[in-house]
Amino acid sequence: MEEEDGLTPMQTRLVDAAYWARGRNDVSCNNKSFAMDCSGVVSAVYWKAGIDLQAAYPLYTGNGVTRIYRYLEDKKLLYRPDEPAPGDIVFWDNSYDKNNNGKADDELTHIGMVVEISPRGDVTYIHHDYISGVIFAHMYPPDPSDTGRNNGMRIQSLGPTPDGKSTAGDLYRKAGRGWELEPAG
Repeated sequence: MEEEDGLTPMQTRLVDAAYWARGRNDVSCNNKSFAMDCSGVVSAVYWKAGIDLQAAYPLYTGNGVTRIYRYLEDKKLLYRPDEPAPGDIVFWDNSYDKNNNGKADDELTHIGMVVEISPRGDVTYIHHDYISGVIFAHMYPPDPSDTGRNNGMRIQSLGPTPDGKSTAGDLYRKAGRGWELEPAG
């Protein structure tokens, strides 16, 4: 079921929840607490909209990003679009040196959620930035090197990856239609 703007009711609730979360220093809601990190923010936005991403955490190992990715992978909801949809969960690799080996070989290091797509195809997403907190940022997957349309994603102190990648578009791995998951009981 789609509404006039082409979004399902769940996608609309997720977008509304993203606007609720933006700028907050605590994303606890509906009697549940969430970590102030990237997977905690996305989990809180989804929880506020009625989907419990963390219900599947015990089934997987790793950090929150990896657990959510594996959950969507098992549900066959992952894909790699140049224009993901509002409510989609987006995943990035190599945003920081997760394994501390000095190499850009770190998978599933960051997560966010798509809030809107501009008529030009620019993606606005919500995520937790380790300096700025819960913010909206932008990426343009068709031209990942365009720094005017892609926010930085890699931690600046590390510099770009050896092949020069540092923007959200560069490091974008996949999106997942988490909004198609069953709402929490």
